[in-house]
Amino acid sequence: MKILFIEPIADFIPVRHGFYCPNNGILALAAYLEQHQYEVKIVDPYILRIDWRGVLERLKQERPQVICMSAYTYNAYNCMAMARLIKDYFPKVTIIVGGIHFSAMPEESLHVCKSIDYIIRGEGEITLLELIRNLEDGKSKKSLGEVKGLAYLRDGEYLQTSPRPFVEYIDSLPIPAYHLLSLKERKIPLAGRDTMGCSFSRGCVYRCTFCSSTQHWRGIVRRKSAQRIGEEIELLVRQYNKNLFVFGDDDFLHNQKENIEFLDEIKKRKLNIKYVIRTRIDDIIRNREYLEEFSKSGLISVALGIERFQQKDISDWRKQYNVGDIEHALYYLKKAKIPLIEMYLIFGLPEDNKRMWRDTVTMIKKLNQPVFLASLLTPLPGTSLFREKYKDIKVWDYRKYDFMHGIIPTRFLSTQEMEDLIWKTFFFWWLTPASLLFGLSNIYRWRYYLFRLLMHIRGGYKFMQFLIRKMRRKQQSPYALTVEEMCRKHHHYIGRESEQERRASLFGGRWGFKMQ
Repeated sequence: MKILFIEPIADFIPVRHGFYCPNNGILALAAYLEQHQYEVKIVDPYILRIDWRGVLERLKQERPQVICMSAYTYNAYNCMAMARLIKDYFPKVTIIVGGIHFSAMPEESLHVCKSIDYIIRGEGEITLLELIRNLEDGKSKKSLGEVKGLAYLRDGEYLQTSPRPFVEYIDSLPIPAYHLLSLKERKIPLAGRDTMGCSFSRGCVYRCTFCSSTQHWRGIVRRKSAQRIGEEIELLVRQYNKNLFVFGDDDFLHNQKENIEFLDEIKKRKLNIKYVIRTRIDDIIRNREYLEEFSKSGLISVALGIERFQQKDISDWRKQYNVGDIEHALYYLKKAKIPLIEMYLIFGLPEDNKRMWRDTVTMIKKLNQPVFLASLLTPLPGTSLFREKYKDIKVWDYRKYDFMHGIIPTRFLSTQEMEDLIWKTFFFWWLTPASLLFGLSNIYRWRYYLFRLLMHIRGGYKFMQFLIRKMRRKQQSPYALTVEEMCRKHHHYIGRESEQERRASLFGGRWGFKMQ
């Protein structure tokens, strides 16, 4: 049986994240199926530089029996649209999807997009293998009750099997199938050919109310051994010429013993690499005596989830640190000479207003921290925040669940006012002399600075796209129209009229451009 993994095409992914990295989940699943003697290929449009028509051409060449995809919330419609178009052209192919969004909203997703045959909920390796073996044996949906972690429709009725237990020892899983991608030819915007994104753990022990990882991984964390991490990094360095790594782990510094083993492994293998991590304030303080060693081993950037400067908000979100710890953590990182420190903040709580935002910016200046990113409060499906704020949500277009769009208005600001406030602050912040000097002081800072500047003029770029499309009356592609269709079906399913429909009716639907 031939199996094909496809990365759905979504707008602005490279711009949103600074670079595009292969989907680590897809690489892990592909490797697991290969280990069990299945013929597997990956079609990644970002690496191959192809559009949706190019994807269909690849399908014509490969003729797979099974197609697998995954998605986060912001590109869920894109995944559904790809499934719908594939079914139109290849009605006999079996389409399986998974990932954080579909695991959280399986019933809704299956009813909105009936082209999806099966949804894998949670960790996918064993569930996918068992499902494919059942399909190979010709078993029908009536015989799939024993395959744990599965959801599907049978005669229009939603069914799901019991949850799949996690793989306890993830070193037992094969090394991700990097060989199935043209990594040597792939160039990451603003980062170069030497950059690679990878992940060495699954889950997080903390239970922040806004985090989808908490729901997906059930508050459990499993990390690969230091030896296995070193083996994977060395493979990417020696075979694929990578030396700048972005570690996608939710909290890389969580376990102090594993941190020491990681540092020893990098030193033992003599790996001359640079890498970026994400972690928490309390973990920085707990590991402060090892930060200098991390810096010597190649750590060049730390992303800190600070979220707020108000203790009540931090406690309500179940963040387990005190506001006073922020300054201490920044001091330890600067003392260890980490070149780039990113502070991540969240804006958009019920009592937030312009004055509160000005106070936040003032606090950032006081901390002498030139790099910060503020996302808007986004209640991702499946999270505690989503359940708590369900009645307050005003925007139900999943494409806007990217932390850059307002989803819930505050008492004093509309969603649009929040977006404008954030973008204006960022745009002028990055043009100040202090930010310019910061950006020019280091090659890694320069890359980062250039990306952020481009990201913050994203609104102007999209406006130019709108003008060009309007002047040319350019007809939308079937893919874009199908994405819109998935959005409409989703709104009809949850009983809400979509913002796109209202605006289309106002303008008579005659412009021929993608409504935003």
